[in-house]
Amino acid sequence: MYNFKNTSTELSLRPHTGNQKRDVIIGLVVAAVMLFFWIYPLFNSDITYIIIGVGAVIWVRILFDLLFQSKTKIIFDKQKRRVYKNYGGFFKIKLYDFSDVAILSTEECSGDYYGIAHKKNRYGKNHAISNRFANDKERLYYESEILMAIEKVIS
Repeated sequence: MYNFKNTSTELSLRPHTGNQKRDVIIGLVVAAVMLFFWIYPLFNSDITYIIIGVGAVIWVRILFDLLFQSKTKIIFDKQKRRVYKNYGGFFKIKLYDFSDVAILSTEECSGDYYGIAHKKNRYGKNHAISNRFANDKERLYYESEILMAIEKVIS
C-alpha cells in the first residue's frame, strides 16, 4: 500500500498511493456528469457552464493527485543520515537531518495521519509519511510495520 522499501542504503515509502482507484472513479463520474450537461443542457447556459467549470476544477485536482502527489516519495537516506522528498522523479529536496526529525501524529477533520517535522518547529509545516487512516486496522499495520522501521532508522 505504501510501496515501502527498506534496503541497506535507504528506506523509502510513498504515502499517497492508496487513493488512486477512488480518484479514477470520481473522475469518471464527474466526466459523465459534465458530458451529460454539455449534451443535454437542462438549465440555462450560465448554470450549465458553472457545472462544467466545477467539474473541470475537480478534474484538474484529480490529475494533479495522479500525476504528482501519488508519485511523491519520502526517502530516509541511511548513509547521509538525511530525509529527502522526491517529487515523482522531477526533483528531490532535502527536508531534514536525522538529528532534527520529529515524528508527529496529526489529527485533522478528515482523519489522523503521521508526519515528520523539525524538532524545533513541531507545530509548523509537517510532511505526511502516511495516508489518513480510515480504521484502526490500517493504523495498527502502519505502526507495527512501517513506523517501527522509520523510528529504528532515525534513532
